[in-house]
Amino acid sequence: MIQLETIVALVEVKGVSKGVTREHVNQADSHRERSGMPSEFPSLLIINTNMKNSISLADKDQTMAPEQNKHACRNNVLILRTLDLLNLASLHTSGKLTPDEVVELLTKSRGWLKVGDPVKVLTS
Repeated sequence: MIQLETIVALVEVKGVSKGVTREHVNQADSHRERSGMPSEFPSLLIINTNMKNSISLADKDQTMAPEQNKHACRNNVLILRTLDLLNLASLHTSGKLTPDEVVELLTKSRGWLKVGDPVKVLTS
């Protein structure tokens, strides 16, 4: 018999031509609800922002509106831009973050996980 792994979070992935909107956060929250998970179950929104207007990584490194952070916090959603996800993977592969630390960040944080060196969880 094959045993399935434990689900630790739901993940919504989007690509958008601009930035994160309230609707994106709402969709991540709605998908968690439709999956029958409680509101405290971790939900991640990974979003590739500024897809059409970016020609460099610096173009991708745009801040997020504070109201989106607050809305994500209220809805127990963690937002990562694809740039943040790549930076998180880099910190892990360089040995600066352990696998347990990565899982902890992804399942216990909410708001915006702005990943640089250092990692910041922005909640407002």
